[in-house]
Amino acid sequence: LPSGPDVKKRVYTNGPEWPEAKVGKMSGDEMFQKIFAELGETDPETVKKYSHIVRCVGRGVDPKLLKLIDNLKERGIRVGLLSNYDTDLREILAFHNALNIFDPLLNSAELGVAKPDHGAYEKMLESLDFTKAEAHQVVFIDDKPRNTLSAQEFGIPHCVVYTGIDQCVEDVLKIVDGGDSK
Repeated sequence: LPSGPDVKKRVYTNGPEWPEAKVGKMSGDEMFQKIFAELGETDPETVKKYSHIVRCVGRGVDPKLLKLIDNLKERGIRVGLLSNYDTDLREILAFHNALNIFDPLLNSAELGVAKPDHGAYEKMLESLDFTKAEAHQVVFIDDKPRNTLSAQEFGIPHCVVYTGIDQCVEDVLKIVDGGDSK
């Protein structure tokens, strides 16, 4: 397989294919096939295997995150996912037995709009059966500050920038238990 900085740059840091893949104009498989064809690997099975290793096997779901989700659900709080990802998100979550823990599960590739576009937050509220006036009932978590800022500009006041699981748990529980967001 091709390796080195070119592969890491294209695969791990969102190469030029990513804008199309994250809004569903290109599948995850198509993205990897394009990247690897340009790097000299054209066998579809080899590319698919490498894609699976990178996207599924190389990642996991943090047990502390699962504990937070369970804690919130025990309190009667819905936990959804709004992700900027390509068409393979559901397959990856299924691989980690995490497909059914989110309600709703929204993927930018399926929505046709990605964060930080306000349309993504609008679709999220709609899927929660919330009006924009009820956005204060949502706690939005994202690892990209531009997405939390955009969510706040849209009207979601409770936002947490994820910098690590312990910080995230602390900040979310503070909001849920009546404190403020950072």
